[in-house]
Amino acid sequence: MGISAKIQRIIKKILKYISRMFSKTPKRKFYFGMYYKHCKVKNNVILVESFHGSNISDSTLALVRQILKSYPGKYKIYYGTENKKKHEEFIKEIGLDVKLIDVTTFKYTKILASAKYLINNSSFPVYFVKKPEQVYIQTWHGTPLKTLGKKMRLGIESMYNVQHNFLQADYITFPNDFTRDVMMEDYNLNDLYTGKVVMAGYPRNEIFFKKEEGEALKAKLGLEGKTVYAYMPTWRGTSNHDINTASYESKVKEIFKAIDKKLSDDQVFFVNFHPILKDSISLSKYKHIKPFPKGVDNYSFLNCADALITDYSSVFFDYSITQKPIILFMYDYDEYMHDRGMYLDVATLPFRKIYDEKELARVLGDESFMSDSYTDTEYFKTFFKYDAPDISQKLLNLLFTGESDGLEIKDYSFNKEKRYKVIHPEIVKEYAHLNSISKIANDDTIVCFEKKWFKGEVGPALYDNFNDMFKYVVITMTTPRTYIEDMLCHLGVKSVKDAVHKREIQRTFPNLNIDPKFIDDISAFDENCFVDERDIVKCNTKNVANGNKKIAISLNAKGYEFEQIAVLNNKRVIQKTLPLSEENKKTKSFEIPLDILIEKLVVYNKQRYNVGIIALDKKKGKKCIVMPSIKKAKDGDISKRFCEPLFASYTLPKSYFDTDLKKLVDANNERTKKMLKLYDLTPTSYEVATSPFYDDKREFTLYFGKKDDALEAIYPPCKLTSLKTKGNRLELSFNIPNDQNAKFDGLVLKYRSVIEDIQIPFDCKLEKKEGFTRVNAVLEFKGDMPLKEIFWDVRAVVEKYGAKQYVKLGYNGIAIKQKLYFTNVQCDVDDEHIIFPYFTKKGIINFCFRERSEYDTAEVKRKEVLAYILYILSGLFLSRKNIWIVYEKFCKMAQDNGYYFFKYCMENLDEKEKKNIYYVIDKRTEEYKNVEKYGKHVIDFMSVKHMLYIMSMSICISSDSKSHLYAWRTKPSLVKRAIGKKKELFLQHGVTALKQVHQLFGKKGTSSMEYFVTTGRIEQEIAINELGYNLHFNSI
Repeated sequence: MGISAKIQRIIKKILKYISRMFSKTPKRKFYFGMYYKHCKVKNNVILVESFHGSNISDSTLALVRQILKSYPGKYKIYYGTENKKKHEEFIKEIGLDVKLIDVTTFKYTKILASAKYLINNSSFPVYFVKKPEQVYIQTWHGTPLKTLGKKMRLGIESMYNVQHNFLQADYITFPNDFTRDVMMEDYNLNDLYTGKVVMAGYPRNEIFFKKEEGEALKAKLGLEGKTVYAYMPTWRGTSNHDINTASYESKVKEIFKAIDKKLSDDQVFFVNFHPILKDSISLSKYKHIKPFPKGVDNYSFLNCADALITDYSSVFFDYSITQKPIILFMYDYDEYMHDRGMYLDVATLPFRKIYDEKELARVLGDESFMSDSYTDTEYFKTFFKYDAPDISQKLLNLLFTGESDGLEIKDYSFNKEKRYKVIHPEIVKEYAHLNSISKIANDDTIVCFEKKWFKGEVGPALYDNFNDMFKYVVITMTTPRTYIEDMLCHLGVKSVKDAVHKREIQRTFPNLNIDPKFIDDISAFDENCFVDERDIVKCNTKNVANGNKKIAISLNAKGYEFEQIAVLNNKRVIQKTLPLSEENKKTKSFEIPLDILIEKLVVYNKQRYNVGIIALDKKKGKKCIVMPSIKKAKDGDISKRFCEPLFASYTLPKSYFDTDLKKLVDANNERTKKMLKLYDLTPTSYEVATSPFYDDKREFTLYFGKKDDALEAIYPPCKLTSLKTKGNRLELSFNIPNDQNAKFDGLVLKYRSVIEDIQIPFDCKLEKKEGFTRVNAVLEFKGDMPLKEIFWDVRAVVEKYGAKQYVKLGYNGIAIKQKLYFTNVQCDVDDEHIIFPYFTKKGIINFCFRERSEYDTAEVKRKEVLAYILYILSGLFLSRKNIWIVYEKFCKMAQDNGYYFFKYCMENLDEKEKKNIYYVIDKRTEEYKNVEKYGKHVIDFMSVKHMLYIMSMSICISSDSKSHLYAWRTKPSLVKRAIGKKKELFLQHGVTALKQVHQLFGKKGTSSMEYFVTTGRIEQEIAINELGYNLHFNSI
């Protein structure tokens, strides 16, 4: 790496560090760390919070009311809020004498670190660590009906902060044995919790023992003499971002229309939607349907309702205390059960079940269900034995004095006695990592999974295969610390690092007996297991011999006891059953039977595999992989890195070279397996090239492919040292490494095509240097050359092993790459066409030949550089604005899904919400008139503002790929580079069903995106099973 590259990397690291330290959310962690270290606990201060500050309600509110009643003036009570203005009005209306504290402020972190008593029904921030002097009671907020914690196949990671708060709490209250068993099991608390579990009904439910208060409230609200229905539907989604609000709104309107028509004037249907949906569904046009009244908490209002209508919400558990009628209205029962697991089948509960809106409207209108009863049932006897009208006072006595006051309590402090080792891998991203962990985890270990690892297959793989095999926690790396501690940790000061690590142990495993030395090496040596780089030992190769579909290798491997041959792909063991004789073990040699590997599809076309030996390191007394290796040649000669390829015929499926056949054969998903029918599996004889070589780490590797690419895929790219263009002239200089077994035979521009073989030679001059040969190549383009659109590869032609092979060119350092970004590098072929160089992600240089466009000018390049400078100067500010860019095909249209999405935002969001949403379009086009009225929210295509905002945006939203957001097939560009790093919400421009688009829009395609919107379940399954997107994160 060049000096300039190192400096650039250091600058990026410093900027990232500054951004992390001074952006608001991480800052709260640092402030809490400071207060945690230096602030004393105040014995008269109580911090209360419900649902992360989103509202003031639930059991926490009931406890606060009891404190104010039983201990007037004794305590200073802070109530956490994220909407101070709204909640100030609320506490004034209900007469609640508390101080509101904004949960996003630094003052909140101080109170969190210094309040003696902590009360929560959900969770405090993830950086929270309870001090020994503090007392924390966790009331939770509902009997679980829907699956939670590790029982959520798509969403296990969501348990992270709930589990963290449960482990921190001194007391966790559960209203029944069922809730206790579920929560303790599914948040992995049985072995890890060290506090006390209290069996107590929810304090919020005390209100249901006060019938007279319900009647009084009913009169106060002017509802006396009327039948009051309360409708509280559950949240319909697997996360907070994956519900189709438009579809749900349409269904709700259909339901409400039927109900409103059937109700009389002495009947009122009150509705309380989930907070995310409240603003999207208007009730103003209905005569008998109204929202829950303002200024009254939900449970007080429920107490005055004559009946509850819900679906899959656990609110019916609480309302059952009233013994009033309950209807479960489940119009989407089958779909909901398919999407979300349940602990109980609601269809078996002793309530009226209705599946049709017309039937619901009928029974609400004639009140025929009002005599329904469920009190004399096993359900009622099971779930309500711990509810009592004085439960709040009993819990407060426990909180303030530690006295049980007749409460049933189980002490889990016995979990402190056991000594645990912690397994915290460096990374977990696939099945092999989890399988390795399962091999080394035991009853004395706890596994740490970082929340960020659950973006791909990790969650489903953990749920399906390993969920109950070991104890684990889900964490985020948010250890509270001061700014000084953070700086000293980065400087490597051991005493400070140890102190912060000790605090992290207390944050993650409060009061447990934890070995401070964590295990990060998860190597296991079984099939489908991961092997850590540290457990791969390189031993010098004595000899490699090819022949008869076998490769024989002998090693210098004294001190290692050979056990089995191992074939690895990306450090994952994929085969360990190949024969290894006793003679092989003695002589430190082995043979690789290629027919077994190839014909059984253990290895696959165009893939690389390491082959080594699972062995016992007798000196260290542990297993390792002994990997054949070679020493780096002092003279730069790379000839010893390559062994002669072995060409042989094998019996394979006819479609072997057409698709990733092994993936389909091994697929667990039936839909994916069905794709095999599309391919011809007839046994066919094929010639396959096996290329043995030593990779960049000098580890023995096998590459499998066709004969004509046996060398191109494995030979190191020639290093490009100079690239110049002027007019129609292209000059390249590059270095060919010394290889005594290879002969340079020119440089060609090669048309990328499977049908046509078109090559245009360069004029080359060679200079012999120490360790390499310098090649100076020139090509002057002319209009009569056989050039075709669009991609051309530049390749050095090398004669090796009796055949011509093509070797790629790669850039050396960043100077040439920066030149392409900051200057207008192109060759003029004729008046209408240009050809220009570009680099692939792996740093290989190729060329693009196409028609000249209006954006192939030095002026556009200057605008890009100006936009880049402005981004550097203001990027930190702009990046925090959360800019959304919406566009359509070539930024010339405003008529598809992108336009309608933008239109909806402009016409339905408030000013603050739509402030940073922009539409990009070429203002010269006819369809500009469709968006012109949105003024400053419309950005002109290829303007400096367009370029600047692309670099600063957080997401782009379109019915087409990201390539349409900028000039089509542009030259290497700082703006285009920025686009590739941004997230995209793909709205599509047609249903994905008929055409195969995986090579373009698939997760591994050329235009993949983060979020793929689908129109229904069938299309969603296509996006998941055939395009490779993950349901929980990527398919909406």
